[in-house]
Amino acid sequence: MLAPRNPARRRWLGLLVAVLAVLGVVAGPSGTAFAHAELLSSDPTGGAISDESPAAVTLRFSEPVEITDESIQLYDGSGEAMSIDDTAHGDGDDTVVTVALPVLPTGSYVVSWQVVSNDSHPASGAFTFQVGSASTLAPDVLEQVAGNRSTNATAGALVGITRFLVITSIALVGGILASIALGCVAPGRGHRLTVLAAAIVGGIAGLIAIAFEAAYTRGLALGSTMFDAEVWGSMLESRVGLAWFVRALLIGSGGVALGLTAHRLKALGVIDKIIAEPLGGAHRDPTQMAVMLKRALADSLRAEEMTYLIDEGRFLAKPQSDRQVESTYIITDPEK
Repeated sequence: MLAPRNPARRRWLGLLVAVLAVLGVVAGPSGTAFAHAELLSSDPTGGAISDESPAAVTLRFSEPVEITDESIQLYDGSGEAMSIDDTAHGDGDDTVVTVALPVLPTGSYVVSWQVVSNDSHPASGAFTFQVGSASTLAPDVLEQVAGNRSTNATAGALVGITRFLVITSIALVGGILASIALGCVAPGRGHRLTVLAAAIVGGIAGLIAIAFEAAYTRGLALGSTMFDAEVWGSMLESRVGLAWFVRALLIGSGGVALGLTAHRLKALGVIDKIIAEPLGGAHRDPTQMAVMLKRALADSLRAEEMTYLIDEGRFLAKPQSDRQVESTYIITDPEK
């Protein structure tokens, strides 16, 4: 004989399933994103020798990438940085990165590039090309230029920590809200405190991650990114920064949603009355809920009618029977 099911265990199982489902939705798609962006082709190609100065440097990547104005930099053969236009995406294609070049004299040149992959990890590299037959590339210049592109390792570790906190917070907030909406568990104080704590931690982590991401991908000091409005503005214009901001906003919204209890909404004047539910929730016993809702609506309409009659200068006697839902009221005129 099968043992009777434990309602408490079933509720906790439903909550666990909901949390794991949300975690799978949030973390699952990122699994394919760990393949960082790869440079598929460049124009000019690495080591190319051209009789004429190229009009631009164009890079094509394996996935859409985030860029800054200096994602592509140009150096001469001695390793001196040259002035070029701002880097841009080519023809609205986020997998293509390009920069216009001035007319270059004969000699060797080094192109240094750095972009940010969809998974928020930076990718960088360098290559040389030559205009004319005479090489002017100094020894070790390519390695020197490539070494100029650096990332902040500490910030990178902090990005990983904040990512873990944000994903965990989304799973907790979304899972608990989903389990309550599906009737797996009834909203209790413990659930509200858990969601509130997760919303606070996840929201703060999501916002701070924007500054950490800027320091990590651009090789900046953490102190210079935390309070730099220009850095924050440029990050919020990027897909990576906007994604962090939206995550923080969603987590905070979930915490606020569960914190707005019926009693709090009534205190704020948003609702007029709270209608009690059957044990286990309205979905457990729709028939009983319909009876309770009908009774509440009848009471509300009766109260409005009484208020109207009193405003008209009349008074009402008590119902003939307190146990009847549709009670009969005796209305008399005080002037008679």
